[in-house]
Amino acid sequence: MNNYQENYIFDLQFRYNRKLNRYYEKHGKRKVLKLIIAIEVIETENRVLLWRICEYLSLVSVYIIHLFINTPLINFSIGRFQIKLEHLFDVLNIKYFKYEKKLYLNKRISPFRFIKVIQLSNKYYVVEDVLKIWFPQYDVDELTLKDLEDITLAYSGNDEWNGEINYFSVMKKLYFNL
Repeated sequence: MNNYQENYIFDLQFRYNRKLNRYYEKHGKRKVLKLIIAIEVIETENRVLLWRICEYLSLVSVYIIHLFINTPLINFSIGRFQIKLEHLFDVLNIKYFKYEKKLYLNKRISPFRFIKVIQLSNKYYVVEDVLKIWFPQYDVDELTLKDLEDITLAYSGNDEWNGEINYFSVMKKLYFNL
């Protein structure tokens, strides 16, 4: 790893530790918070606020079209934690059918319920629920290196991230404090 990459990782670790301490103060020392905060630090590094605002605007425009002509929704990843829309629907028990990247709803969602979906995309406890639904075989409070690798690969969708540094290598450094 070159000097730039080491400094970059150090910066992410600094932000991770600062954020983790704030979450511990608010929510207690729950081990699952280590994973959730690592996801948040990586995802907010990849997608700055301006980019997330563009994602929200795209999602809202697709939703408005859905309301008027009943088109399927696109399975966007939204929020600080980049949670897929389908997983937010699972947490809220919204019934849908997925085909490729499109979500066909059994019935239309009211604008108020849709706003709730957007709000939930930024809540840490929703990430915990999604992890439990998506990875029931893992104890998210006691992850092994292999468990973390499986979760990161599924969460990120690939192992490419910022050139030579990949999602898993950064997650490992943050989660295990290496």
